[in-house]
Order: sequence, then structure tokens, then C-alpha cells
Amino acid sequence: MKTTILIALILGAGLALISCKKDKEDETNATASINITEPGLNDTIAAGEELHVEGVISGTGELHGYVITLRNAADQAVFLTADYDSHATSYNFHEHWVNTVTDTTIVTVKVDVTEDHDGNHEVKELNVVCLP
Repeated sequence: MKTTILIALILGAGLALISCKKDKEDETNATASINITEPGLNDTIAAGEELHVEGVISGTGELHGYVITLRNAADQAVFLTADYDSHATSYNFHEHWVNTVTDTTIVTVKVDVTEDHDGNHEVKELNVVCLP
């Protein structure tokens, strides 16, 4: 009788572990789609004007945050970083940065979405021209 109970407990625990693993796999299979609606590729931003970064991130499951970065394409100097560490299946983003460059500069707009806790990312980049 003790053997039968022991076998039942072991089988039950095994099924519980398989079920948990399946749930974990489902959680890590989220993929993201990034749609940057503004700015457009190679837009020109005059001195003193705001660069608007707007768009939507959609996921097939729970996503784990995103980062928006504006960098000088030539020397990788960072103009803006906006980091959002929230769990959701979609995000709307809207950031502003005032163009204060002193020389004509190519600025890379980067949206980086964390898809899961395993470190998978979806990234979308585009360049704009900022005038002094």
C-alpha cells in the first residue's frame, strides 16, 4: 500500500513539473512587432525643433518592457534614453527630444523590446538628419 501511494505521489509530481514547464515555455514564446509612426526614415529636423518618436509595440504574448534610444550615428553619443520596465502585451510610445546639435548629425532612433526573461529582443532602428 505504501508503495502504491509513493508511486502515485511521484507520478503526480512529475505531471505537475511537466505542466509548469509547458506554462514557462508559453511565457517565453512571445514575439514583438514594432511600428514607428514618427519620425519617418531620413526625416530632417531643424535646430530647436522637437524630434517626436511615436509608435506601437504589439506582442503575441506578455512582453517585458522596452527602451527608446536616440544616438549620434557617428560617435554613438546618447541624446535620449527612455526605459520602460513594465509587462504588457502591447505598448504605445511617445517621446520628445529637442534638437540642440551644433553640426549636421545623423541621429539613430532605436526601439528595443524585451520579449522574455531569457533575453530575447526585437529591435527597430531608423536614422534622421538633425541640422544645427
